[in-house]
Amino acid sequence: MKNSGDGPLARLGARLRKRGPARGAAPATPAERLPRARHVCPIRHDSRIVIVGGGPAGIHMASRLSRGGFRRVTVLERRPDDGTFGKTHTFFHEETKDVPHEMGTCYLSASYKHIRSLLSEYVGDDATIEPGGGRDGPFGEIHLPAPRLNAEKAYETTTSDEWLYAHREKVFLSEKLWAIAPDKLQAVGFLLDVKKYRDLHKSLLGTYDYHGLPPQPGPGSLARLDVTFRELLVANKLEALLDLCCIGFGSYGLGYDVPALYGLWFVTPEAVESYVASKLDPSVKTVELVRNGYNGLWRAMIARDDIEVRHCVSIAGIDRNLDDLDEPIVIEANVDGHSERIECDFLIFAAPLATEFLKTVADPTPFEIEMVGGLTSAGLVTTLFRTANKGVVATETARDAQEQALTFYPESLQPAYTPQPDGEVYAERNSVRSYRWDTDSAYESRYSVAYQYVPTPRPDSDMPRLTAAAVAFITSPETAVTPTPTHPEPEVLYQKNWDYFPHFTQDAIKALVPWRVLEHQGRWRTWYIGSSVSFESVEDVTKYNLLVLRMNGVEA
Repeated sequence: MKNSGDGPLARLGARLRKRGPARGAAPATPAERLPRARHVCPIRHDSRIVIVGGGPAGIHMASRLSRGGFRRVTVLERRPDDGTFGKTHTFFHEETKDVPHEMGTCYLSASYKHIRSLLSEYVGDDATIEPGGGRDGPFGEIHLPAPRLNAEKAYETTTSDEWLYAHREKVFLSEKLWAIAPDKLQAVGFLLDVKKYRDLHKSLLGTYDYHGLPPQPGPGSLARLDVTFRELLVANKLEALLDLCCIGFGSYGLGYDVPALYGLWFVTPEAVESYVASKLDPSVKTVELVRNGYNGLWRAMIARDDIEVRHCVSIAGIDRNLDDLDEPIVIEANVDGHSERIECDFLIFAAPLATEFLKTVADPTPFEIEMVGGLTSAGLVTTLFRTANKGVVATETARDAQEQALTFYPESLQPAYTPQPDGEVYAERNSVRSYRWDTDSAYESRYSVAYQYVPTPRPDSDMPRLTAAAVAFITSPETAVTPTPTHPEPEVLYQKNWDYFPHFTQDAIKALVPWRVLEHQGRWRTWYIGSSVSFESVEDVTKYNLLVLRMNGVEA
């Protein structure tokens, strides 16, 4: 194994310390290139407002409305009060007591500014931690087993730096130079890639306050965006950054057929530069966790802002009475087995649009039909396993000799190694070593959440096959390198099958649907919020809420 360490990036990236990460100035009004709502906000402080969907977007919107003086807000949620808030699901198991097992929303990247401010306000300044204790902790290194790349190059890579350098050599250098090319050379190339990505990002989307919704591209930029994110980066010789995306943002399938807009949307220059900046400044953290689980944030917002959330409400139909706006919006619901008629003056739809909107709304408009029809999604399966403890990882440093809090399997998300993904495990998170590393020795078993990406959602009937595939992956030395023991056999303690990452198709993007949604907010006494119209991250859905409120003149 060649010596990579942090040195090359630390020395060659010093200039980033001086100028800091790229960031747009937060606009006081909607960004210049964003469409403005065509109508004055049709809600008043005494309006009866119903939010359909109690996930992060719905709870956050209710909180902001409450802060803005709207006191008649009700959130309707189909699920019981079991710790699930949309795709946030913090699970606690009796064997591991206060150890959070995040089955959905989990990490915070360096660019999650709004979520950090919410955590500070509602949970406390110590709400976040680095997995495994960070660089000074016992399990804070990120492992990246790459067996096929290692076999090709005939030396071992374990850490993220080593893997990035090794893969960059494979892409850009002749095989004869692999063994002699210094890592410093690859670090130089990586830094140049970071600057090039910043310039590319700005040329396509301009300067703006990241997350929420990028500005509407001009015709020229829109034409350049008519490719996948992978195709965009390859065309601009940024394959090394695509590799970094496989580590940090792999669950979105950015290496495959995701529209370029969404890759640029989430992989901000700030997020990429934070990786380099973290080598220079220990205070820069590329990835963090919420100490006691994400659901604690939403519960704290509900309690402090006195939000009314009604659980176990199944909606049968919604009639907005668009032909007579003097009439109330009528929601027919089943509440705990009993039929109930709920009336309101304004509807905020935070539930998944593709699966729920046309099924429940009786009077969809032509644009709403186009909006819903332009959505697609991927699938994500998260499984909490109880297993025997792993053996040691055979590396040159004692710190790397133990399983770390986080392990990523990048080859599961690289088309060169996995042309057609079908549930390969791309990451594992040891829950105890991630959140309560100082108690690790107290546990005889290992508790690990495995992540599987699938290009399209899978029915629950496919879960036995995907579970078997996950077990086969994590117990195989060919794929996991340091396999999970098979005796006793890994046991499933909990599992979630997510319809994940809703996003507009390339055709819908060319038709400007994401920005036309913004133009239509409030037109039919309805706002559309959540990941369906933004991005599948808590930072994006909450920032999108702020944008909708600001455009409609609501102070929150």
